[in-house]
Amino acid sequence: MAFKLLLDKSLVFEGLLIYRPPGPVSKFLSIWTSLLEPLIMAPKAIILGDFNIHFDNTSDLLVEEFLNLMVVLDWVLKDGMATHRAGHTLDGIFTHPEEELYLSTTPLEWMDHALLTFKFLSRQQPIIPIPQKILTRSWRNIEAEPLKVTLTHNWNDLKASTLSPLARFNLGIKQAMDSLAPARISVPRTRKKPNQPWFYQALKLLQRKYRQKERCWKLSPREAERVELKLALNIYKEACRAAKSDYFTRKISEAANSSRELFRNVNDLTTPLGTPKVENSSAIK
Repeated sequence: MAFKLLLDKSLVFEGLLIYRPPGPVSKFLSIWTSLLEPLIMAPKAIILGDFNIHFDNTSDLLVEEFLNLMVVLDWVLKDGMATHRAGHTLDGIFTHPEEELYLSTTPLEWMDHALLTFKFLSRQQPIIPIPQKILTRSWRNIEAEPLKVTLTHNWNDLKASTLSPLARFNLGIKQAMDSLAPARISVPRTRKKPNQPWFYQALKLLQRKYRQKERCWKLSPREAERVELKLALNIYKEACRAAKSDYFTRKISEAANSSRELFRNVNDLTTPLGTPKVENSSAIK
């Protein structure tokens, strides 16, 4: 049975609850990898249940084959404590190696299996950025005549004040602004930066050079500037392609021994985010 486990209203674990009836382990191994397919791309996942496999019997070749298969798929059996009245480990919890769990068993009088409980010891919390708030005014709504009348009225009211002339002047202007263009709290839109791990500093310099050539061409649209712009753009695009190719080649090579990471890298490769957006001009095509 597949399920999702929600932690702290933000962190989701995808899971698989297993019950394997007693029987030949070889038949179970033949369908096991297909059962794991929904969890291959899950960033956080857990597998638990009654496998009816003696995980404590390391001399059993089928048990060894099953555990080795899980290791290849980047899954590990947590703790492996006895969960059966006879002292065997028939129930288990599998997670990825980076997850840390605290396991405990409680014997039950009405069945031969113990109650297996677990608790996550550490997990990475998502970072939620705090939006920046600024004060803005609708300056365009202020007209000259109402501003003049309001300032005159405010300064006349402040003549009897004990404040200094400069303080009365500033206070009169502030009161006029609050009356004609009240301050509002707004959250500025943040520009989403491309999340490209292969876009390193050298590419930023090439992009900056291309932008400079583009501005020069717009200020002086001559043939020489157009040629320089086209050359800078081609160099930038080729560098982006080479950087992306080198990055994915390296990632796939590093994940050669981990099927889980390999599947992720292949998925990123087949559904790329694309190169940083470049504004094309009809004059340089």
